[in-house]
Amino acid sequence: MSLDGWLKNPATADLDVRVHLLASDVVRTNREELIADVSRTFQTLYSLFLVATSAEPLSAIRAFLEPEVDIAQEPRPEYSLDSVAAEILVPKDELERWENSLDRKKQIILYEPPGTGKTFLARKLAKHVMAGADGFTDLVQFHLRNEGGQNYCVIK
Repeated sequence: MSLDGWLKNPATADLDVRVHLLASDVVRTNREELIADVSRTFQTLYSLFLVATSAEPLSAIRAFLEPEVDIAQEPRPEYSLDSVAAEILVPKDELERWENSLDRKKQIILYEPPGTGKTFLARKLAKHVMAGADGFTDLVQFHLRNEGGQNYCVIK
């Protein structure tokens, strides 16, 4: 059956669609190209699936290919510096100093031994800084290691 015939009445045909990737082609393809190829293939095959299963396939395909993204976010609740100080047991004046440094330099680097609460503190301070805003925070951790005389950094 032709594609046109199938599109007119997809329920009448037993369709078997396959995509074969040769190992030799996959090995020669860089990661980004392979991801792009697989993504294009998925979009094509999923669009065919929508044609076969949707009452209004064009609407379903359009919604799949161009989803409406709602990025509106509720502002975060207020979280005072006093609340931060009470939760992490650090004096408020020390937190104010860190907050001023963050305003001035746009980043803070916490350097202490493992298990001393750096991540906990960073999350609480970020929650305070973002209070009333609708943005997001991200935490980056650098783990410095020395193995066999070689120093390297692991970023999480």
